Amino acid sequence: MYKSIHLNKICLWSFLVISLILFLSPVSNTISSLINDKVSHAFAYGTLFFLAAKSYKDKYSSLYIGLLVFLLGFTVEIVQSMTGYRSGEFDDILANVFGIGLVGILRIV
Repeated sequence: MYKSIHLNKICLWSFLVISLILFLSPVSNTISSLINDKVSHAFAYGTLFFLAAKSYKDKYSSLYIGLLVFLLGFTVEIVQSMTGYRSGEFDDILANVFGIGLVGILRIV
């Protein structure tokens, strides 16, 4: 049990660091389509929620963890809008919420 929780945390924090690097790196608009971008957002934030809930479910409620993941996504969009080479989009926030909500609804966590 302890090793599983430890592995979950390693996966969570590794995925988070890699995601933040990708979220804040310059990207070419020709590489990703609008639909692919939104699917990527939903997948990334759904995965973050899943890993965070698996890692910290004994300490925090899924609702609280979901709210923290949402706030992370909201903050990333604000930071992206300040970079000059990325843009923060309301549709991305909606895609993030969809990913978090889908994991919650499917009760995967």
